[in-house]
Amino acid sequence: LLGDEMPSIATKVDVRCDVDGRFLLQGLTPDAYQMHIRAAGFSRFMRNDILVVDGQETKLGDIHLSRGGSLRGTLFDPSGKPLVGGMINVSPEDNRPSIGYSARSGENGRFQIAHVQPGRYVVTAIRGVGSEGNPIEQLVSPQKTQKHVTITDDNAQVVDLTLSP
Repeated sequence: LLGDEMPSIATKVDVRCDVDGRFLLQGLTPDAYQMHIRAAGFSRFMRNDILVVDGQETKLGDIHLSRGGSLRGTLFDPSGKPLVGGMINVSPEDNRPSIGYSARSGENGRFQIAHVQPGRYVVTAIRGVGSEGNPIEQLVSPQKTQKHVTITDDNAQVVDLTLSP
């Protein structure tokens, strides 16, 4: 909830890997870390609880990135018309370390999210920010549009969502 505002002695470092995919993070204070890896054309990768101990090198071993799958569909308003500008959220179904995904519905209410890490997810939708309506409905609406999907490598899942009245 607090993100970068949470006090910590942990160090934030951004690095690029070399041509062989190797990287070295230097100058880290001893603490438990979370690592995020991004590479074009691949799913984002995240690992929690990487322990850095003073005076010791922490070896992570090989990390294999996945191309992931994709999720696409159409968002409809309560009357059944395609909704432009709605927000689609994709969250892990379990508590495994994973990164959520989001997209806005575009022309004809369509949306697409590429390179989703394989796993089980809950997909929800709400009207776009600044839309008319009761703000309390914005909190309840995602639960009413909720759908479960399983994403696998190199597979496209299709899910259509309809907002409740």
